[in-house]
Amino acid sequence: MSVNWIWSSYAILSGAHGLLAILFVSLLGCDQPEEWPPLFGNITQAYSLRRFWGIFWHKLHTKPYDSFMSPLLSLRAFLMFFLSAICHALSNRAVHKKTHIVSEMHFFLLNYVLCLTETVGEWTTGHTLKLDWRLRRAVGYTWVLFVFICLVPGWRYPLVLDAVYSSPRQAV
Repeated sequence: MSVNWIWSSYAILSGAHGLLAILFVSLLGCDQPEEWPPLFGNITQAYSLRRFWGIFWHKLHTKPYDSFMSPLLSLRAFLMFFLSAICHALSNRAVHKKTHIVSEMHFFLLNYVLCLTETVGEWTTGHTLKLDWRLRRAVGYTWVLFVFICLVPGWRYPLVLDAVYSSPRQAV
């Protein structure tokens, strides 16, 4: 579960994006190929939590959310994570009839805090800590995996439990 959400979201969103690109570019001729860039970045670049969210993960939310923010706003990243939590809660409400706002806020805002911690840590040790790039990436991938192993169950389990308890039970 800790990484399944990544791959299932990646597959579903990329698959739908690819099919729609074929439809609008090749079949209907409404769009140009450059109007359909890939949704996700390169997974090999996700060797920190900041790089996971900022480089690898899809950017479906950034343009709509940018309209709520001043370009000079120093809390842009916080607002991105906050608005992501709100939108995920609203999606949960539409699909599952419950928002799970607490678990959404917990997951997304803790990710923000951890990204901020990475930034501060890199800023304070980046000039003195010289690691081989392979070691830096290995430590980074392990860190990202550790964070998701710790945070994702608390984020996703409420939805799983709802699905289990709301499914019709068969008499034996």
